[in-house]
Amino acid sequence: MAVEEVVIVEDDRSLRFYLEEVLGGAGYRTKSYEAAEEALEHIDAATALVLTDLRLPGISGAELIEELKRRPLRTATVLMTAYATEEMTLDLAAKGVDAILAKPFTNTDLLAAVENSISETRRLRSEDEKLRVERMTRGWVEITSPSRQEYLRRFEEFLEILYGANLTPKEREDLKIAVSELSANAMEWGNRSDPNRRVRVSYCLFPEEFVLKIEDEGEGFEPDMVPDPSTDPMAAMSVRSDQGKRAGGYGLHIVRRVMDSVVYNETGNVVLLTKRLGTETQKTSGEGS
Repeated sequence: MAVEEVVIVEDDRSLRFYLEEVLGGAGYRTKSYEAAEEALEHIDAATALVLTDLRLPGISGAELIEELKRRPLRTATVLMTAYATEEMTLDLAAKGVDAILAKPFTNTDLLAAVENSISETRRLRSEDEKLRVERMTRGWVEITSPSRQEYLRRFEEFLEILYGANLTPKEREDLKIAVSELSANAMEWGNRSDPNRRVRVSYCLFPEEFVLKIEDEGEGFEPDMVPDPSTDPMAAMSVRSDQGKRAGGYGLHIVRRVMDSVVYNETGNVVLLTKRLGTETQKTSGEGS
């Protein structure tokens, strides 16, 4: 198997050496540059991924990615930043960034972002298969993707950046559980794991509550008919393993414990969830508005 080439664009020398060491140790071949202008001269069809800082001398990492997306390349992109805001994240998504790596990050975070972005870029065959992030009306943000399990992590990553600064750690964890479990349910139970059908996750952060909507393109199902795996965990795991599904499946039963409201539409392909926010979060949201 060919060694993957990763181009690193980072003007901080110590961080650049760290990235080279971690990625090189994981088996990647790296090329490093301090500025985007220099990197652009060396990025070609052999480059599997470009890992770039946002703030660079000269053109920025965002502008670098935008330029790469104009070229006929199948090169994945990961952008590193300690300054991600909702507006910036939406803008970067529109420019085609494959993943945002929020600083500070761990070796595990770095390697997962690189590996997932490379594998997803190779798998894509059309624009319809890409994960999309966009702002809708009245403060709603919408993320859509094909019904494939590897996109669950991307949902979590984008939402963490988009709403993370306004929520407490407990609220972030509860919403992460809700997004992960019910997005997986939408893919498995709703879209029947059909990659041609998409899952849509929308959210809006209000001063006193967080509202989350998850939709699939399936014919719907009876939410009350989903078996509770907690009654016989081992049997549930065995059945799901035989079906080629993830070992979890606690989905609704966990989400109903961490969210204040979980309401499905009549056909079961749209679920609306709400989470009341604590006084600390309300204060933070009010200060930022």
